[in-house]
Amino acid sequence: MKICIPMCESLLCGHFRHCDSFTIVKVNPNTKEILNIEEKIPLQA
Repeated sequence: MKICIPMCESLLCGHFRHCDSFTIVKVNPNTKEILNIEEKIPLQA
């Protein structure tokens, strides 16, 4: 399972459209273990 978290200046952002980047966390749904964390910068429209 992947969870996408919107970030602004390395802090949680309240809105997806206003974020600087996304932190994507890959989690094993059975064990709740974090498998991977990566940061992605959204494309500018």
